[in-house]
Amino acid sequence: PRPLLLIAGSKADTMFWSQQVIEKAEDPKELFVIEGATHIDLYDRPQFVAPAVAKLKAFFGRHLSAEVAAR
Repeated sequence: PRPLLLIAGSKADTMFWSQQVIEKAEDPKELFVIEGATHIDLYDRPQFVAPAVAKLKAFFGRHLSAEVAAR
């Protein structure tokens, strides 16, 4: 399995899809929920985009580093 990161706002109408996907996916998997955000908020509201970008950076750093690729 490939590492899977889903990022969703807690107020997103589509949150149920993220929850269904994460339940069915194999590890490594992670659902990162940004409290108070809707789906659209994650596009351009700095208070919601910043934590999403930070999470992406950490996730990709952990799963796409040269050390991991050598395994």
